[in-house]
Amino acid sequence: MQTIEPPVLTSRIMTFVFAAALATLVVLVVALSNLTPVSRTQIFFLTTTPTDTMEITVTPFSPNDSNLPIFTEAFIREYIKLRNEIIPNVGLMRRKWESGSGIVYLTSSPEVWGPFTRTAAFGYIMGNYPELDLVCRVEFMGAIEPWAKNRYITNFRYICTDNAGQRTQKDFTILIGIDFEKRMQWGQRLDNPLGIFVTEYEIRAGGGDPLNFVQ
Repeated sequence: MQTIEPPVLTSRIMTFVFAAALATLVVLVVALSNLTPVSRTQIFFLTTTPTDTMEITVTPFSPNDSNLPIFTEAFIREYIKLRNEIIPNVGLMRRKWESGSGIVYLTSSPEVWGPFTRTAAFGYIMGNYPELDLVCRVEFMGAIEPWAKNRYITNFRYICTDNAGQRTQKDFTILIGIDFEKRMQWGQRLDNPLGIFVTEYEIRAGGGDPLNFVQ
């Protein structure tokens, strides 16, 4: 019976291992050569698709946050504009004033939303009127001033121009109260990312709601 001496066996095994490693190295070099240089960078995003009705928790700002007054003032200015400014596009106006999904609805408490829907301008725009030849804009006069906890007061000029170029203007003082929504639906996060909504909207000067002066 023929046997292989241990030194010879070890040598053969080492030769086989070396040959396998060399072959693997060659394959890797070829693969890397095909990847280098990379012609362009590919970025991949892994996303989920949550339902719009899924509720999320909104963490309110700390009262000591130095940025809170900036965010609050920006929100109040934007809310007043969205509520009062009018453009001659009924479709866009209805989308921002629509009940259930409009931005004014999503940022208003029921106590604030109710009187808004009873204004003359709301009834006209949300009614069966195909044309709207009127532009109304808001010009703020001064800063948004704190009045009490989560309550602010501001003055603005309401300027309306019809299609004939007739211009009317009137000054108003508004007291506005806000609060932070602790929970909201996933589909509302882009319309109201800060979770702020208006709990009080009182006309302090000007003789009534600006939207009741729109003819």
